[in-house]
Amino acid sequence: MEDPTEYYVKGFNHGYELQKHEPDLLNQLLNASNPESDYFQGLKDGQKEMEKEATLDKSPSTQPDKQKDQDVIPPMDMDSLDNDYIDLTPPDKDRGKDVDMDL
Repeated sequence: MEDPTEYYVKGFNHGYELQKHEPDLLNQLLNASNPESDYFQGLKDGQKEMEKEATLDKSPSTQPDKQKDQDVIPPMDMDSLDNDYIDLTPPDKDRGKDVDMDL
């Protein structure tokens, strides 16, 4: 396949963005324009690509499984922090204070 023309690439990108944000406007453009040019072929292909990606994003296979995530990531609360790196004992108030007792 030969490299796409500059007009096709611009049309593809514009078609993709228009389908994403203004699909009605894109349909009006495609119905009222010259479908033979590279630009409008790019518009059509960009529209199809956006529709395909939107369909994939909504399919259940791409949605994260919350139960699966909960199994992998344990809940974080103070009771579950049983490790040697975190010292939860209150500090000794007299630690570091020297008391001289001269008798």
